[in-house]
Amino acid sequence: MRRYRLAAYFLLAAALGIIAVFAHESEWSGFDEIHTLLEGSTAIIALIVSAMAFTRYYSQPEGKYLWLATGFLGAGLLEAYHTALTTWLSAVYIPELLDKAAEWSEFTPQMFLAAVFCLSAWHPHGEAGGRKNVKESVVYVISALLLIACFAVFSIDDLPSVHAVGAVFVQPSQAMPAMLFGLAIVGYFRNGQWSLRDREFDHWVIFALILSVMGHAGFMGFSAHKLDADFDIAHLVKFVSYLCVLVGLLISMRSAFRLAADSDRRFREAVQTLGEGFALYDDEDRLVVFNDAYLKLHPATRDIIKVGMKFDDFVKATVKSRRVMPESGV
Repeated sequence: MRRYRLAAYFLLAAALGIIAVFAHESEWSGFDEIHTLLEGSTAIIALIVSAMAFTRYYSQPEGKYLWLATGFLGAGLLEAYHTALTTWLSAVYIPELLDKAAEWSEFTPQMFLAAVFCLSAWHPHGEAGGRKNVKESVVYVISALLLIACFAVFSIDDLPSVHAVGAVFVQPSQAMPAMLFGLAIVGYFRNGQWSLRDREFDHWVIFALILSVMGHAGFMGFSAHKLDADFDIAHLVKFVSYLCVLVGLLISMRSAFRLAADSDRRFREAVQTLGEGFALYDDEDRLVVFNDAYLKLHPATRDIIKVGMKFDDFVKATVKSRRVMPESGV
C-alpha cells in the first residue's frame, strides 16, 4: 500500500510537470466566462468541504478536520469575493478594482488556505493519530485573525502588482503559498497516516497538496497575463485539489459512520446476552437500549417500553398498573 501510494504521488507530480512544460509554450487565450465559472464552482466546493469537515469533526473530534473546516470556510468566502470582483458587473461599476485588487483577491484565498493546511499538519494533536481534541477557541481565533488579515489587504490604497516584468517566474508571490503547501505535505508525511489503509483522508489530502504546489509553482507563477494557458490550468488544478479533499472527507465520513454503526450493533448484541434485566437512559431520561430480560421484569408495561420512552412515563405506567416489582431495581 505504501509503495503504491508513493508511486501515485510521483506520477501525479510528473504528469503535472509535463503539462506545465507544454502550457508555458502554448498561445492559448481563454475566456472570462471560463474563469468566472471555475472560480464560482471552486467557491461553492470550498464551502461544501467546510460544512462536511465541521460535520466530521463534531461527529468524531480530530483536530485537523476543524482546521480544514475553518480553512475552507475562509477560502470559500475569499474565492466568492474574488469571483464577484472579476465579473462584468464589477467591470462596469467599479473598474478601478479590476487590476491590482483583482490580482490580490486571486492570491489571498490560496495564501490563507496554505497557512491553515500547515497548521492542520503541524499543530500538535497528541497521541493516537491526532485524535486528541485541540482547543477549539484557539483554532477559531487564529483562523479569524488570518481571514481578517487577508481581507485587510484590500484596504491598502496602492497595492503593488503581483507580476515581475521580464522575470522567468512571472509571479514571485506564488512561491509563498507553494512553499506553505509543500510544508504541509511534509507534515502529513511525517504523521504517517497517509500510508494506512483505514486512513484514506490523509492520502487524498496529499493528492490535493501536490496539486496545490504544482498549481502555484508550475502554472500560476509562470502566468504572464490573465486567461493564458498557465492561468486557466492553474484554476482547473485548484478546483481538482478541492475535489480531492471532498472525496477524502466523503470516504472518512463513511468510515466513521460505519464504525459507529458497528460499535452500536456490538453493544446491543452484548446487552442482549446479559442474563439480568438491563436498560440505559440518556441525559434526557429517554430509553436508549434495553434487553429482553428487562421486558420480562415488567410484563404489565412491556407494551410501552420502547427506545425513546421517557423514564417518567415508565414510572407512571408502572404505578398505574399496580404491578411495581421491587426486585426489578426501578
